[in-house]
Amino acid sequence: MEDFVKNIRRHLAPAGMAFISTPNRDVFSIGHKPSSVNRENVKELNREEFERLLQPYFSEVQIWGQRFKKKALLLEG
Repeated sequence: MEDFVKNIRRHLAPAGMAFISTPNRDVFSIGHKPSSVNRENVKELNREEFERLLQPYFSEVQIWGQRFKKKALLLEG
């Protein structure tokens, strides 16, 4: 994951922005490791882990969240 973020930073212009989307383990997989519902991602991070991954490479980090509109969507799969 760190190599991926380093590569994104390397390709950005000095004032460039990166938008990175990833599931929040605490929301999407209700904190389970490994996820019982997410078969697309090898590893999920929680918010704090995601921030720690990004902060060394970007001068400003903003985290925006998404949630399931209906809790029943968490159970589908």
